[in-house]
Amino acid sequence: VGSPGLLRELDTDVPAGLDQQLETRRQAGSTVLYVTSDRQVQGAIVVEDEVRGESRGAVDGLHRRGIRVAMITGDARPVAEAVARNLGIDEVFAEVLPSDKDAKVKELQQRGHRVAMVGDGVNDAPALARAEVGIAIGAGTDVAVESAGVVLAGDDPRAVASVIVLSRASYRKMWQN
Repeated sequence: VGSPGLLRELDTDVPAGLDQQLETRRQAGSTVLYVTSDRQVQGAIVVEDEVRGESRGAVDGLHRRGIRVAMITGDARPVAEAVARNLGIDEVFAEVLPSDKDAKVKELQQRGHRVAMVGDGVNDAPALARAEVGIAIGAGTDVAVESAGVVLAGDDPRAVASVIVLSRASYRKMWQN
């Protein structure tokens, strides 16, 4: 059982009839895993991640503050693009290997963007450290928490906008004083 990458490794194709049946699901953002035996596709399993209800509010809150939102994910491009459309995310980096998340943050910086990276896993740690502001989800891994400059107490993504509001207010107060 594996992703389309497994099929490339096995140098095998999906039967046309099955591929047509799965295309609608892929375009809707589902992940398709293939079941193989003797280098032949025997069937498929369709998996869908449920997007957290708070995610749309988090993206909307950032947009209201004039902040562009990018998503860096290892998910397949159709899945990532479906999630991005659903949430209103501005830019998507899909099929990114865990070791390359840091490079995507660097790419955004080289384009002149100041980056606040939000993450919770071991694979996010280098990108959290590279970003101008690394924001770790408090329930994340120890290495992510250690790599970030800001740690959220909970796991609600809407708190990211609150961090930015608090940061801007603190900066204004510093200049006033």
